[in-house]
Amino acid sequence: PPPPPPPVSATRGLGERPAYHTQANWAGGWSCSGVTPATPYGTSCSHPGSNLAIFDQNQSTVLLFSAITAADSVVQARMPGSPELRTGVLGSIQNIPAGHSFTSVLFVGTAGLNAAYEGWGATLLAAHNKKRTPQDASIVLSHLGFSTTANYFYSPEGASGTWPNLIPGKNFEETLIDVAAYAQRVQLPYRSVLIDSWWYGEYSHTGSGMYSWDESSAKEPDSLDPEGRFPHGLQWLHDKLGGSAGMGNFIQHMGKWRADTHYVANRAWNWTVDNRGINDTWSTAWTDSVAFHESLFANATSWGLVTAKHDHVQEQMPLTTAVMEILGFTGRALKAELDALHKHNATMMAGGYTILGFIHGACSPALTHARVASDYACWYNASTGVGAGCTRGDGGGGNYWSWNVGPPGMLAWALGLLPYKDSFLTSSEVKGPSACIAGSCLFANWSEPYPAVHAMTASLSAGPIAPGDRVNGSNRTLIMQTCREDGVLLKPDRPATPIDSYWAVRSFGSAAQGPKGELWTTEASISGLTWMYAFGAMLDEPYDLSLAELLQSSTAWGPDRAATAPTHVAFSFFDGPESVRTVDAASPLTFAFGIDYGSAQQYLVAPMMENGWAVLGEAEKFISVSRQRMSSVIERGKTVEITLVGAPHEQVTLWALPPTKRVPTKFSTIVGPDGIGTLTLTAAP
Repeated sequence: PPPPPPPVSATRGLGERPAYHTQANWAGGWSCSGVTPATPYGTSCSHPGSNLAIFDQNQSTVLLFSAITAADSVVQARMPGSPELRTGVLGSIQNIPAGHSFTSVLFVGTAGLNAAYEGWGATLLAAHNKKRTPQDASIVLSHLGFSTTANYFYSPEGASGTWPNLIPGKNFEETLIDVAAYAQRVQLPYRSVLIDSWWYGEYSHTGSGMYSWDESSAKEPDSLDPEGRFPHGLQWLHDKLGGSAGMGNFIQHMGKWRADTHYVANRAWNWTVDNRGINDTWSTAWTDSVAFHESLFANATSWGLVTAKHDHVQEQMPLTTAVMEILGFTGRALKAELDALHKHNATMMAGGYTILGFIHGACSPALTHARVASDYACWYNASTGVGAGCTRGDGGGGNYWSWNVGPPGMLAWALGLLPYKDSFLTSSEVKGPSACIAGSCLFANWSEPYPAVHAMTASLSAGPIAPGDRVNGSNRTLIMQTCREDGVLLKPDRPATPIDSYWAVRSFGSAAQGPKGELWTTEASISGLTWMYAFGAMLDEPYDLSLAELLQSSTAWGPDRAATAPTHVAFSFFDGPESVRTVDAASPLTFAFGIDYGSAQQYLVAPMMENGWAVLGEAEKFISVSRQRMSSVIERGKTVEITLVGAPHEQVTLWALPPTKRVPTKFSTIVGPDGIGTLTLTAAP
């Protein structure tokens, strides 16, 4: 008889919000905590999958199965106990017109999950004539920003009272002006601000969601701001924050539409409403009207909108019956929104998206990036004195896992999107308010234990970076480790993603060889040379990452070219460039056991050039070698000439290991007034 087939793992998508080690999403869809309402089509955290991966233990065969067209209404499945793969229209769809068609793809990979996902994504992108999002596609992606999602902390003195606890006598408008003044005073080069859901009063009306989304929302009074959240309006605030040349570039939250949104009154916009009672938080509405979305975004760019963060789609979809029953409704609604944003030179960040929404995003250049991993939130309950999301043992969500952007970032990048790690606090010295009057309070009497890890993984994501500190609460040194003096973010060439053996262990357990915890890699290539980054955290046991496995994980080298790679040296970020050593078959990169995310380690692995030099880059930056800092690295006989880019008159310090030396040397230069500089590395006699 033939030998038994190798074990196979079937998974449904990588998901956006992983639980511990993303296992919940590998189990077959979404997994959420908390109470959500049952609907005819599941809860707000339960959706049919739309991206099926099947692979053997060594990942020499990887099958990826998904829709290419009509992705919002098509699902894939591997039938239990059967070798059959099936694809078809959602069973909840009520009518399918004659002649309706959709297209699916079965992508076959032979070199592991990373390569397969990138190839599958390239297939979808090519089908819709979309390219992967460039790292400088917008000011939000290219430059340091500020976020108000950690809402206790951006106000000057922390907070007192109830959510969102602004300083007494200060409204949102005045607080953001204080933030900008503080940033200018301490030279934090913020170029955008993410304005969270409070700007339109998500919870100011009965229930939750969007009642209005325009200047009237900003000026609307509520119980906290009787004169209005932004009394002078967003246009005034945009100008006050320095306009497009300053911090006045807005990323504005969008949630699910409320059943009683005032836009429903315009019958020409053809809203569908699921009203479970006006006091029901889960009553929703949605429209696929092109005219509505054109109207909504027509004036938004004039008040400073550059990106709309569309959140809560994972609630909007199953809670709106039309989404689940009308063929193509979700696709038309998202397309109308994306097309209107693109027409008005704005973009969208996906937040709280389903995998269906991610795949649909491959159709539009307006969808540029996606919030991945958990919310950055540590909730303290005044009644019980217990936190949630604050430690590994209290639920696993919130800030404790929001650093973990590698696994879900793999799906985002496959579909051409840059992943975005949620905001974070940069100082361990700043605590939240000690008083928590009632209910649950964010960050009460709590401080971030490992801010450097959040900043590091945000940098490794290659996406936006936006701290959320309160005034006088920022660690400028840490923040500036992510960027140049002018705020340009230093990035690897692609988001860091888990090595292939990570997925083998997640799916096959102890039968597979690989890291028992997070271990991601990425790279940066300049002038034909490739520097690699390896990050590890929360490993259940130590793991040695061999040079061969590292090279195979690299987009630049891959399995076919790994054997021709040059000699490499490496240093540990937290130990500094003086820890540099050779990496070869006998000397792997060692990642230690770690009980929490404070155990994180990161290595830069640098190629040794033919003349014996190894450039280690800006060792104090999380991404020490990047195209945003070096435009060329060229051998000139026994020397190396590096062309630098930066802010005019910025001082740049690089480290390099000279030929035949064991100790690196530090070199410094000043960037010219045109933002260009040259540094020549010459070994001391």
